[in-house]
Amino acid sequence: MPQEQHTIAALHNGAICRAEFSPDGQRLATCSSDQTAHCLRLPVARHQGDGVTCTGHTGRVSDVSFSSQGGRMVTSGDDRTARVWVAGRAEPALVLDHVERNLPPVQQASASSPGPHASASPTGGARHGPSDNPSFAGEVIGAQFFHNDRLLLLGCGTAVGLYGYALQQNSGGGGG
Repeated sequence: MPQEQHTIAALHNGAICRAEFSPDGQRLATCSSDQTAHCLRLPVARHQGDGVTCTGHTGRVSDVSFSSQGGRMVTSGDDRTARVWVAGRAEPALVLDHVERNLPPVQQASASSPGPHASASPTGGARHGPSDNPSFAGEVIGAQFFHNDRLLLLGCGTAVGLYGYALQQNSGGGGG
């Protein structure tokens, strides 16, 4: 016997590129050409579309993936970035946008608050200066957590990068 279908109209303002359930089945993540990702609470019939809209990408969001524990998501897209999100938060906890190591934003002068760009580097890689560290050359087409959520695997053009990362405690990085 078929079950009742539950649909949320107007979830995105553009085409949905990917959808994924959290490991515990309690949430559904979607990403779209409208530059957003959504993380919805399930079941839809009970929560009526309650969830978080993740904003920050400046192009189509082509991929979304949950961490193995379900407390984080990673998105990637046309804007040549990958972004890590902590469950329940609409702003990214980390933005990856450089090949070797993400650099702190120019306006960040304090070492005590390096910002979300300062905490990712390829595993085992040496740290280079800005001239040796170009931005991603194209769309980050895929992103996923790897090795007990300690690493991020990013696909960009013909290259694949494996990045270690750390979230500051005030970013909600615990329980990932």
